[in-house]
Amino acid sequence: NFLDFPINFLSSLGYWISPWIGKDIINDLINIKAYRDLDITIVTLDDDKNKDAIQLAENNQIKVIKLKADSQGIVHTKMLIIDDSITMHGSANFTINGLQKNVESEEVSIDENTVKKLLDQFSEIIDKSNST
Repeated sequence: NFLDFPINFLSSLGYWISPWIGKDIINDLINIKAYRDLDITIVTLDDDKNKDAIQLAENNQIKVIKLKADSQGIVHTKMLIIDDSITMHGSANFTINGLQKNVESEEVSIDENTVKKLLDQFSEIIDKSNST
């Protein structure tokens, strides 16, 4: 599983942003939450394609922030921030296709500047979603 590497480092806090999220990925997170006390926030599109994954996450105490598509477009970034110290970002949506089937690029980083930049971007997206 492509997420095994970054998830193994997840000890307390995880932020996920992806326009599309799959139930298989949510199940992986639920399984990890079963034996680790994790605070997970997922930001994804409020779209029928995500409906089942969103419901599964919310039913298992995973916070989901649902973004609407509008005339300005959609949030298209894909990133994972682990414990404010490790990031994974690139082209893959957090779905089975995005992580296992498609040809995608992903970068894992522990660089403090990269982590800060992505944390700032995450906060910006959250702030913008709260103002709509």
